Parts: sequence; structure tokens; C-alpha cells
Amino acid sequence: MTEPQRAIADAARPILGADLLRAATDAGGALVLEVKAERVVELLQMLRTAIEPPVSYLADLHGFDDGQNLAVIYHLFRPGEAFEVRVKAVTSRQRPTVPSVMDLWKGAWWPEREVMEMYGIEIVGHPDPRKLLLPEDWQGYPLRKDYVYPLDHPYLRPDPIHENPFAGAEQDTSDTSR
Repeated sequence: MTEPQRAIADAARPILGADLLRAATDAGGALVLEVKAERVVELLQMLRTAIEPPVSYLADLHGFDDGQNLAVIYHLFRPGEAFEVRVKAVTSRQRPTVPSVMDLWKGAWWPEREVMEMYGIEIVGHPDPRKLLLPEDWQGYPLRKDYVYPLDHPYLRPDPIHENPFAGAEQDTSDTSR
């Protein structure tokens, strides 16, 4: 861990206490802060305003399923630098909830909706929880590891233009032109 990364982790520990589950660096050198979901806004606010220079650019957020817990992962950068902090907000599978970060970044609007739709993580406080990608009658959360795709659903039928409907089936290779 570099000195600036250590300073951020050390600043987060007294604020979050035991709710800061992990502070480490990943293989690419990014600082990874894992926090209980209910405290994520507090940590993100600290990174945005209380750290100098701030880690204030939200590049992306997405859902994550490790098979036991669900999480929302936020990719943050310092503007103009290759300094990344990845915040992982961990929540339970039984009642997955994470607070919205719309008050900090308006650009979280659609990614938060995707997380709700594809992982079933409720984003508490999001102003528009409608689906973006799936039909309204879709059941379940397709990006969860335990999701079973309904093969009889009309949207999951083979695409005859892009998929070979005969793939895997025995094909007649006899040449009748002789």
C-alpha cells in the first residue's frame, strides 16, 4: 500500500470502526475499501470532501455477487490522476439494500437502476426505480449466480441471423449432386 493509500485507509478507520471490513490493494494497485452497505455514503462523502486531494470522480458503479453476499462496487478516481479507490458496499442476500449516492453524483442515476434490476439490490432513496433493460414482467435477477434462466421465455429464443440454429445437431453431410 502506498503512503497516500495508507492515509486514506487510516482516515476511514476511526470514522467507520468495525464497519470498515477491509482495506487493501488489488493486483492492479488500486486501494480497495470494503464497507458495510449502510455506511457506504459516509465513506464516499469522506473520500469526496475530507481527503486532500479528493477522490471525487465516480467513473462507474456496478453490482457484484460472490455467491454468499451481494455488493455494489464504486470506482473512484482523483481527477487528472491515475489514482483509483474502489469501494465495495457489502449487503446480505436475504434483504439486499444499499443507500443511493444520487446526492453525491447525479451520474449514478442509471447504474443504480441497473443494479436494482439485474441484481435485486434495493437502492434506498433512488428517485426512479423503474426497470431499464428487462420487460416489466421479467421475474428474478439475471446477474445473480443462483439465477436460472427461463429457456422458454420468448426473449431467449435463438436469433436466426446471429446464431446457428443447427449448432450441436447432426447435419446431413451427404452430397446429392453426384
